[in-house]
Amino acid sequence: VACNAAGDIWRTHGQGVSRLVNSGWEAYPVENLVTGVAENIKIVGIAVAADGKAWAASEHSVASFNGQVWKVYEIEGGFDQAQGVDIQVDSRGNPWVARGDGLSTFSGTKWTHYKLVGQVVKTMTIDAKDQIWVGTSSGLSKLSAQKKWQEVPIPLEGKRSDNVLSIAVDTQGRVWLGTDCRSYHRKFRPDP
Repeated sequence: VACNAAGDIWRTHGQGVSRLVNSGWEAYPVENLVTGVAENIKIVGIAVAADGKAWAASEHSVASFNGQVWKVYEIEGGFDQAQGVDIQVDSRGNPWVARGDGLSTFSGTKWTHYKLVGQVVKTMTIDAKDQIWVGTSSGLSKLSAQKKWQEVPIPLEGKRSDNVLSIAVDTQGRVWLGTDCRSYHRKFRPDP
């Protein structure tokens, strides 16, 4: 689920995405969001940029909506068997797709991939400094604004699982994690 500045609500579902506008739902079928055959394609995430452009990620592609039409973006080599699992948009309006083996971003002209070796990406969020926090099957990692990976230790107090399934950053800069056993929050030191 995502919300734009105008208050429109976007959601994904089995048949594509929908937007709640003026108390009515507008549906956009999956066929508008992918290239090729849309059968058995799952939309895994929706995000809205500050300019109002919506971005939707499927397991194998990314599409943007400018308010009138959807544009599907081809990804060189696809996701290399690492399916998309989440999508967020940074402060510059660039989409970031969390994939099984790392992150991919689109600059408007090309895709750049950032592999996270030895971990399975489950979820992501972007903070106010454009640092990307990534929840994995073995903990928490961060891709700094300088595009360097850093593993971030989860506090040991009462820890029962490193399998991070959800992640958010609040207005005070605290990172909140949900694992398959419990939730944590921690104020991590931001990059200088």
